[in-house]
Amino acid sequence: MIYFVSIVDVESEGGISKWHFIHPETPEALRKRLYEYRDLISSFAYAIIRAFGSEIIGEKLRELKLSDVQIVFSTIEHKGRLYYVIFIADIRDNSSAVDRIFTAFYKKYYKDFDSILSGPIINTTIVDRLKAAFAQFLFPHARQNPLLGARDLRHFIISYLMAVAITGLLAFMTWVINRIPQPSLMNTNPILFALIVFLLIFVAPGIPIGMITQYRRFAFAVAYMDSLTITLISLVVWRDLLLSYASFAEQYVPDVTILLAIGAILIGAMLGTMLMFISYGVAWYFEARRLTSVRSLITLGAPIEKKPPTELEEVEIPSPEEVSSTEENP
Repeated sequence: MIYFVSIVDVESEGGISKWHFIHPETPEALRKRLYEYRDLISSFAYAIIRAFGSEIIGEKLRELKLSDVQIVFSTIEHKGRLYYVIFIADIRDNSSAVDRIFTAFYKKYYKDFDSILSGPIINTTIVDRLKAAFAQFLFPHARQNPLLGARDLRHFIISYLMAVAITGLLAFMTWVINRIPQPSLMNTNPILFALIVFLLIFVAPGIPIGMITQYRRFAFAVAYMDSLTITLISLVVWRDLLLSYASFAEQYVPDVTILLAIGAILIGAMLGTMLMFISYGVAWYFEARRLTSVRSLITLGAPIEKKPPTELEEVEIPSPEEVSSTEENP
């Protein structure tokens, strides 16, 4: 989620924030700091950009990553004048999505921004209207349910369980397809049956996994875990059949079950690679266009307390008479 936006005019002395936005649902700890230090953020950005402008903003976005949030530096050019846009967003948001969403908002409300950036007097009514409009504009661009949009541990676990459920449903469909013809498809056309199994269990689930996670890291892990889970479940269900096929190996290995488990893990990892590529690509598409939901920032540290200046102890200054008497009587 985008918690803070500031458009800074670095060509003016000191760097003036022409417009800023604080999301109304920003977590309390962060919201208090943003309200207190929003002017200092613009000054900080001005100093950084003045000192390292060409390095901070180059051909790609720059991020300053903290514990739970990140500061993203971007630019907009308005009527030949360059403005720097400073975002404070969730650490798990893709910086390209942050910039893309704000750019779309800027283009949609170009006339209102023109009156703020180019006008001699800033109209507070337009400023407030843009803030309310941006809060509404963000709504469809972020997942509202934290269970599926926070990109945290709960989101990961739920994504994994949903992936297993979807793959299990597709596996049941595969079983039905196999049982419809008599004799079964596996007996009459094993190659076609193997192709159906591969497509329905190790290819098709990649699309919903990517849509559920919308986060590349989760898509990568969930795809492999889902593939391994389904493979191991299949091993348990068809254990007797597989043991009968692998009976010839009993003279070479002490426990055929261990051999089958190792084989299932290897097969699950290999087939999971295809599932991972599909889910990773779908998740990347959404990650570059969607934001995380508003979540509690647990690791956000306490602000540095302002300490009052210590009072200097009063020191008695000797009078000139005392100084002269001391010099005469050493």
